Amino acid sequence: MNQKILPLGEPIIKCYQYDAFPLSILAVDDDYLPWFYSNYIQVFCNKSYFEVDMPFFKRMPWYYNHYIPNNKEDFQKKDTILIEFFGSYQALSSPWIDLETISWDMIGKSEIDIINLIKKHIDNNYYFYGYVDEFYVQDRYMYNKYHGPHDIFIYGYDDINEKFSITGYNSSWIFSASEISYSDFSMAFEHNNFDKDLFFWSDKLYFLKKNEKTEYALNSKLIYQSLSDYLFSTNSSEHYLRYCGSIETFVYGISTYDSVIEYFNLLLDDKARRDARITSFIWEHKKCMASRFKYLMDNFNYKCFHSPYLKYVELEKESRMIHNLMIKLRLSNDKTIITRIISMLDSMRKAELEALNPLLDNLTKLI
Repeated sequence: MNQKILPLGEPIIKCYQYDAFPLSILAVDDDYLPWFYSNYIQVFCNKSYFEVDMPFFKRMPWYYNHYIPNNKEDFQKKDTILIEFFGSYQALSSPWIDLETISWDMIGKSEIDIINLIKKHIDNNYYFYGYVDEFYVQDRYMYNKYHGPHDIFIYGYDDINEKFSITGYNSSWIFSASEISYSDFSMAFEHNNFDKDLFFWSDKLYFLKKNEKTEYALNSKLIYQSLSDYLFSTNSSEHYLRYCGSIETFVYGISTYDSVIEYFNLLLDDKARRDARITSFIWEHKKCMASRFKYLMDNFNYKCFHSPYLKYVELEKESRMIHNLMIKLRLSNDKTIITRIISMLDSMRKAELEALNPLLDNLTKLI
């Protein structure tokens, strides 16, 4: 076989590539939606921007995150905040994904031809997800600028032109498809030899395949629990103590607004970096909540979601406006934009409380 391209769909969320890549596999069909809308609700964020011991975490795809502290000095020099869905890599742990894992280090020690290994997996309908030195990846922000490990996703190959088909954020920060030559990929892969204690997550290579033999019914109890955790800012890591200790250095749910607002106050004093991923994530979360409520109304006749759905449609518009303001802020030094964003975030928090409090009361009648 000289060429093969595996299908991809449009991921519902794509702020972070580790969500977007596996979700683009699932999005080819709609059968995964009951699982998706039962998840991707709770969010978390570092509790204080000024915390010295910022916990970074080892991602375990087969269950929720196991977090470990990292005391490396350069990890303590924070210039932004982390906000994301609780249980990162959820899509990799989805029942709709078959997963094979191997370490980058083992590939090198075994002298395996990585190009042929990826092609053989693609022939068997497996996508490749791993880490490379993005200095060698064209049409990426880091290309020919500086070295660093970053994730890459391969969904096809072409032996005639000796290229892989890849997707991800390009140099203009647009999530799109592109290509990488076999030679450039080999260089990028071989130079992914950074400190594996510091960049421990860059040692894993994943082969992903859609599991066509699974089923997952909508889990209304999980939706209720996650919405409750979000509304009351519950430490959701307490649900997974069999895997790791309680994570007290993060804040959860609605309380993440406090950390985000603190971050924007720091921007006013030029003490933080302008990071558009923060507002992009907030926008995607509201968009995801609105689409979840519509899905539940359309497919399960959950009428109690009608009013919250209308409110989240408005919240989606507000959060998109905030994200556009953040992009504008990156191109200017107009501090009035920051104060406007802070005011809008405070209003959004109040609107979410008004939407979710009565919803949870109604949901108790359905579960």
